[in-house]
Amino acid sequence: MKRLLVLLALLVLLIPGAKAASSDAAPGSDASDSGVSAPQSISDIVEKQMQGSGANDLYSKAPQQAQNSLGKLGLKSPDPNGFSKLTPKGLFSLVLSNLSDAAKAPMRSMALVLGVLLAYALLNTLKTSLAEKPLKGVFDTVCSLCIAGSVIVPVAACIRTCDNTITQAGNFSISFLPVFAGLSAASGHPTSAAVFQAIMLMLSNGIIALASTTFVPLVSIYLAFCVIGSVAPGIKISGVASFAKNVAVWGMGLSVTIFVAVLAIQGMIANAADTVAVKAAKFVVGSFVPVVGSALSDALNTIVGCANLLKTATGAYAIVVFIVIFLPPVLECLLWMLAMDVSAAAAEILSVDSMKGLLKSVREALGVILALVISTELALIVSVSVMLLLGMGS
Repeated sequence: MKRLLVLLALLVLLIPGAKAASSDAAPGSDASDSGVSAPQSISDIVEKQMQGSGANDLYSKAPQQAQNSLGKLGLKSPDPNGFSKLTPKGLFSLVLSNLSDAAKAPMRSMALVLGVLLAYALLNTLKTSLAEKPLKGVFDTVCSLCIAGSVIVPVAACIRTCDNTITQAGNFSISFLPVFAGLSAASGHPTSAAVFQAIMLMLSNGIIALASTTFVPLVSIYLAFCVIGSVAPGIKISGVASFAKNVAVWGMGLSVTIFVAVLAIQGMIANAADTVAVKAAKFVVGSFVPVVGSALSDALNTIVGCANLLKTATGAYAIVVFIVIFLPPVLECLLWMLAMDVSAAAAEILSVDSMKGLLKSVREALGVILALVISTELALIVSVSVMLLLGMGS
């Protein structure tokens, strides 16, 4: 009964717009004679709802880098008609543009590492004419420090970029949340809107904050321990490094799994409740409002349908925003992993086995940070997709 009253209140708020739309339902009526405003098109209704809901402001709430990417794609608002500008060619061009920007640091560091490995291999050939045992330790330490200096600083910058990206995505989700929840309620899903709002707040303030303040620092700790173990093989800290990595991987995976499961279960229950309440509200309006009840019910269907269209477009727009936010750090991590794989292969070919472990450890740290970034991205995208699919099913 409480949900029914809420829906009736929402429908009453939509009556002013419904009166304009209901003029289509009265054939032969003259708008100028009756004093009723001219019928509004679907586009006009959607445009007014975009302005009133705040959907037009979502572009300005995105990070600056994401705004540049959205501008290249021609998506500066969640206008349903604007998605026709989204083409495979535009997406491919955007990926290539981000790929060229992300490749600079990994390729530069890879060139430095290959130079150090070649120099080490050349000096290693002189060990038969020099004091082998004293110089081998010196060679290994110097080579480890040179590789660490060539790789660790830019990799640490990449990790900071990933951390900032996760925070920016959380800030955008907080701006997107009230817009999407309001449109969900206006389209006849007030219970689903309340569930989505609560769970998305948990995601933004809980999981994303946990990833930024706990899991990302654990990856940095793992990377630091790997460097220490390579420079000073006598210090046995590989177990501590593995523990930090496992906590980050399993912690983030468990958090995202619980979040998606809770959202799916509560979303399905809320959607079923909304479906029953919407049908009851439409029956009340169509049956008990005198004279114009049927026409008003049809007009309200139009208004609610427009709100549902805009909600779907807004959700799709948010998914695109999340993709362009996470695209640069994902590409950068992939290129760094490729650079470390090539460097490790070169170390193996040149028989510099002591350096191969350091390069593989850096690669594993990049793999963990990439998993954290993708897990956060998928949690945001899946949460919006679940709510869109549940709304379509009602």
